[in-house]
Amino acid sequence: RSVKNYPMNLPSTTRLEAFSDAVFAIITTLLILEIRVPHLADLTPAGVLNGLKPVIPKFISFTVTFFTISIFWVNHHHFYNHIKFIDWKLLWMNVLFLFSICILPFTTAFIGDYSDSGMVVAIYSINMFFCGFTFTYMGYYAFLRADLSTKEISRKQMKNELLKGVMGASTYLLTAAIAFLLRPLALVILFVIPF
Repeated sequence: RSVKNYPMNLPSTTRLEAFSDAVFAIITTLLILEIRVPHLADLTPAGVLNGLKPVIPKFISFTVTFFTISIFWVNHHHFYNHIKFIDWKLLWMNVLFLFSICILPFTTAFIGDYSDSGMVVAIYSINMFFCGFTFTYMGYYAFLRADLSTKEISRKQMKNELLKGVMGASTYLLTAAIAFLLRPLALVILFVIPF
């Protein structure tokens, strides 16, 4: 059957949420798999600590990304609690959002290995920007354009929430620009945002 033969509005968000939760679970698992156990030639306490030094940047990037993804997951859950039905546009917007989340294990490993490169920090920041942008646009579409909400949140409240989303996404875009000029500051901003 072609898409045009399907109903425009789907009465439940259950399958979309189940699929999204599975993607979130896989992505958070993939993040830790990028951190390899170091080979230790010296098993003394000092040798173990020295062996762990190269892993520290990877663990920091993992931690920041893990908590950022967790924030997205909590917000995604809250978002769909206020959606009464979904349409095909919202389904594909959700897919686009999940696509941007799926790139995070790569950019997280990249910044963990090359945090001394402004370009790599910018690439990670741009990935985060797309995560924030696609999620915020999904909210704009569902609550202000397509009227898919349960009406439990007023338009004013939703506009305030969307403004926060725009500010968050814009911060990541600004951080990408800062990465070329003041890379250490960009790293600090990326570390602080989720916390």
